[in-house]
Amino acid sequence: MPPQGKAEEFKISGHPRGLPLLEPKPARLLKNPILLTTLAIAFLSAPVNASPVIEESFAYDEGVALNGSDGGLGFDGAWANSFRNPTVASPNLEWGELLTSGLSSRGGTWSGAVRSLGDELANAGLLDDGATLWFSVILDLEGQNVANADLSISLGGSPFDSSGFGDRENLASGEGIGVTHSRARIQGVYWKDEVANTIAERVENNSNTVINGDTDNGNLSRALIVGRIDWGADDAAEETLTLYAPGEDLALGDPTMEAWAVPALDQSTFNQLALQFKDTPRLDEIRFGATSDDVLPKAGGLSRAPAITSLTAIDATTYEIAIEASASSSFSLTSSETLDFTGSGLVSGLTQGSLEDPGSVDNNGLAFTTDEEGNATIRFTSEATKNFVWIVPPISIGR
Repeated sequence: MPPQGKAEEFKISGHPRGLPLLEPKPARLLKNPILLTTLAIAFLSAPVNASPVIEESFAYDEGVALNGSDGGLGFDGAWANSFRNPTVASPNLEWGELLTSGLSSRGGTWSGAVRSLGDELANAGLLDDGATLWFSVILDLEGQNVANADLSISLGGSPFDSSGFGDRENLASGEGIGVTHSRARIQGVYWKDEVANTIAERVENNSNTVINGDTDNGNLSRALIVGRIDWGADDAAEETLTLYAPGEDLALGDPTMEAWAVPALDQSTFNQLALQFKDTPRLDEIRFGATSDDVLPKAGGLSRAPAITSLTAIDATTYEIAIEASASSSFSLTSSETLDFTGSGLVSGLTQGSLEDPGSVDNNGLAFTTDEEGNATIRFTSEATKNFVWIVPPISIGR
């Protein structure tokens, strides 16, 4: 196992039916995948503290317009003003044990912003039919007249409409899915052009979560909302949206909005994150990822970029991987007879293993979670001399 702090690249060598040996090579930057002649593992550096694919904590200067701000993770370009520029506000919005940073975003009268996404969601398979996509966001209505305030976030294909006051809650075109509120009640929402006028109308479904600006009377003004989107099995199948409102310990608990069947959407066109404000509510800590853990990183927990620290041959057919990561990070192993990395932008230079031997790892994916110290050990078998194993989220080898 390499010493902490030292980036080490490993090559596994051996011969058919023999025991592979771990050979450290000179330390260098881990820019390219590693060719393992007995076991091929696809990997990439991953973020610290779980692995959100999209993350925005609004770490910009206080009081500046959100337009032109360019930070976070998983975006392709800066925030753009769609109408009456929202601003960056202080402080950030905190919620129990959730890891938070930066500041927050605040609306100004009727306002909105939009930002183009990169290819990360698509490349991670999170927009595929049958996939599951998680998201989280903190909404805050402190001091607002909730009968008049409005606040929405959309994963979709366009910004919110700015052509007329009556359509301010609708997307300018296309489709979208996300979360909003109406008269203080948090709602699941989708947007779809139902009347063939190019505007994508908002359709809501109530949750049990209520936030109210009147905190003097013991009401909550802030909520952490977690959403689970299960894309339909094919283009014609319904999608499903479920909402949760975790407590300060970040435990999901029972849904605050039970699984809601949404008409089939074309999520392959979802390449924009759009915000819509009425009055001056705030939102913060936007995350999208493959699991609930990805979108609920804990503050103060063990914070380590995930890495494979050793790969050991137990015997001729059994292999053991030791992983270090943040505490309670979730991963999955998948072995496939048909998986082909040829042409993948994630890996290069790999020699395809035996297509007839998927090994003992469940082809549908074997989930595992690191312990409170951030450690996990996984064993699997392979009767062939070579075999591919896919680890999600992808992680690097060595420190």
